[in-house]
Amino acid sequence: AAASTYMKANGGTAPVFSQNNYTYFLSKDGFCRLQIGIANDGGADGAGAVTAQIALPYMARGTGDATIIAFGSDVAAYQIWGGYISTSTTHLVLRTVLGVTKLNSDFAAGARDIGVGAFYKAFI
Repeated sequence: AAASTYMKANGGTAPVFSQNNYTYFLSKDGFCRLQIGIANDGGADGAGAVTAQIALPYMARGTGDATIIAFGSDVAAYQIWGGYISTSTTHLVLRTVLGVTKLNSDFAAGARDIGVGAFYKAFI
């Protein structure tokens, strides 16, 4: 992740939020359960037409075992976001329910929040 945020820069500028809650639990069966609540993107604005990515605590071992529930809101209206975790990556990619990938530049004007619950295979 970039400095002061759980978002990855991914070749652009990662948005910085003033409220960052990030909790994860590892179970004996190799799954990672992740809860993220980040709000108030009044810090550095996101920039760049690059995929908005949230850093994972451990690399994902398989997408078939990933379950992701994501919710986001913005200034104008609530948007329900989804996401996905690809095999052998260390990030979750945010998407709208229409399948449009969220970009770092989408987080440029304050008052956007992201809440994520994820469940994925971290260890075999």
